[in-house]
Amino acid sequence: MGEKLAKAKEDEDEGEEETSYSVTYITVILEVADVIFRNLPKCENEIFQMLSQTSNLSVAQVKKLNLAQFTEMVIDFIKKEEFRDFIKVVSRLF
Repeated sequence: MGEKLAKAKEDEDEGEEETSYSVTYITVILEVADVIFRNLPKCENEIFQMLSQTSNLSVAQVKKLNLAQFTEMVIDFIKKEEFRDFIKVVSRLF
């Protein structure tokens, strides 16, 4: 009986840790997106070029995206596999 209780507690702790990581991951993604949007006027050409280079769109096509499409593209970029290590390190700040 004690083993079952210990296993249940361990599973609960893992679930809480996973939920905490998910919340932190989403928080970091939103923070990074916020930084990009706040600095867009300062470096819009670089951001458009970066998004163009990581998609099948030209810079001109990226510039023509509506706000919802552009926001989705930025979030998709931040969620790329290459950002996972970065997000893990940054999430320690939260």
